[in-house]
This record gives sequence, structure tokens and C-alpha cells, in this order.
Amino acid sequence: LESTYTLNSLNPPAWTGYVELVFSFLYLGEVAVKVQVRSWDVYWLSLPKRFDFFTTFLLLFSSLLPYLPNSVMPFDLRHYANILRLLRLLRVIKQLKSLRSVQFLASCITKMVWAAGNIFLLLGCVVFFFTTLGVNLFGGVLYKGNPGLEHTEYKEKHWYVFNFNDTPMAFALFFTQLLCEYVPVNAEALQMTARWGDVAWLIFPIFYFLGVAIMFEILVAFTVEAYIEIREE
Repeated sequence: LESTYTLNSLNPPAWTGYVELVFSFLYLGEVAVKVQVRSWDVYWLSLPKRFDFFTTFLLLFSSLLPYLPNSVMPFDLRHYANILRLLRLLRVIKQLKSLRSVQFLASCITKMVWAAGNIFLLLGCVVFFFTTLGVNLFGGVLYKGNPGLEHTEYKEKHWYVFNFNDTPMAFALFFTQLLCEYVPVNAEALQMTARWGDVAWLIFPIFYFLGVAIMFEILVAFTVEAYIEIREE
């Protein structure tokens, strides 16, 4: 809930701070019950239990910190404490391994990925080629505040994250193109800002034809066929 308010540049309600405090004491009660039932020595032998103990008191301390007099922290400790709490979900994944359906799904994914290794390699080469080409031709032109982006759909949709300013960002742009239908927004923005902008109207359709219409569809068809064969075994 707080993340929603933060992403929309809004101040979260005051009661959200009390909710964190309540959950902190609930986690503390959980630790206390486990220690009472299993004894401290048995509890401390388990590494996951030690992690729970550490994160519980860290979250409790960070939740109480704003209510202490003259409390000053250079960063939001609660944010990082909640991230550590999320690591407890790994125990749920560990328990899921005992389910036959989960075992079958993991086995299918492993076999299909291993069997489709050459197709993944070829698709990766195609994406890497266009990623490198895009960074060299269009690097540093798509950014927030560029006057050339005025009155473009790229700016209206706030697609600034899709750019060629570095290799990871360019790779992410073409990766999303694999999963989505062809959109001319990026080509339009590059035409308005880049020296080689007109070339973008060739690069994106060619990538869509080679990477999506051919390579990705071959991968999907092979994956479906491999799943059917594994299902029949």
C-alpha cells in the first residue's frame, strides 16, 4: 500500500506506520512462542531461525525509531528491514518441492530449456546484435528533458526507461519487443532525436520480423511440442 502511494508521489496515511508497528510485535510474539516451545538452544541451532530473530528485532527497532526522542536516521531502515523479511518466502519455496505437481513442472522446464539450448543461443545472438547496434547508433538521445521528444507519444507514455543509453537498458527494450506486438513509439522518438533516427524505422521492423515473427515463434512451437512429448512419457 505504501509503495502505491510512493509511486504516485503521495503521502501515505498516518495509520500505515502503526500497521508496521503492529506486525513487528506480531513477529516478536512468533519468535517468543517458538523459543518457549523449543527452548533457546534448539531454536538458535537453526540458521533460518537466527535470520528470523535478527530481522524481527531489526524491523521492531526501525518501527519504534520514529517514536523515540531526537531520533535521526540517515536512511529509511524500515524499507531495508522489510526487504530482509521477504527472504522468508524462500522457506515456502523449499516446502513446495515436496509436491508432485511442482516437481513435474520443474522437470518439464529443465528438460525444455536444455533441449531448446540452440534456439535460445540463436535468439540471444539476434537480440545481442540489435542491442549493440542500437547502443552505437542511438545511445544518449532518449532521456527525460530532451526537447526533441516534445509532442511525441514516447513522452506522453513516459517510456523513458526504454532507451539505448547503455547495454542493459537496450537489451531490456528489445526483450519487451519479443513479448509484445510491434509498436512504432520508439522509432518515432528516435527519428525526432537521433542523428541516425530514420534508420530506426528499418531496425525495429527487421528485429520484429527476425526476432519475434521467426525465432520467438519457433521457440514457442518447440516448447509446446517438447511439453507434449514429456507429458506423454
